[in-house]
Amino acid sequence: MSQFETITVLISLAVLVVSVWHFKRISDLDRKEEYKSKGSLFHDAYSETMSLIEKTENRTNFVNEKRLSLSSIKSPYVSSFGCSQGHSAILVEIRKTNPIKEKLVNLCSELEGITKKEDKEAFDRCMEIKVEVKNISLELNKILSKAEFTINDMHSMAHAQKEHA
Repeated sequence: MSQFETITVLISLAVLVVSVWHFKRISDLDRKEEYKSKGSLFHDAYSETMSLIEKTENRTNFVNEKRLSLSSIKSPYVSSFGCSQGHSAILVEIRKTNPIKEKLVNLCSELEGITKKEDKEAFDRCMEIKVEVKNISLELNKILSKAEFTINDMHSMAHAQKEHA
């Protein structure tokens, strides 16, 4: 083996040792940081889940109140087939939220149980729940936006027909 090859091999080994040492150091720091911030992570996941449940309830109640207030508008649209179809469509969307809300409540219960554990699996499950809550949030937003759009459109139609009647 030539002197150049020997130097190249030694440099490569030195780089490998330094890389492994840096990787281990970063890994240890990450692990310490994970467990150090575990309590705040559980608190964040729990509060995000509870907040989503509350937002869902508020938006659902808003849609229901607006749907029920539609009958107070003295408009020919209120008794039309289109309005009836709109009511049905809104109820279908609201019913879609019920199993999702149940799932959120179950996730909250699971998070309460996880806070008593001290292992890496509990930490990983908490991270999974956070991701799951984000996905559920997107799904709920899509459903409730559709219901809100429908009821707002129905109110606009009722007011427009009331003015032209």
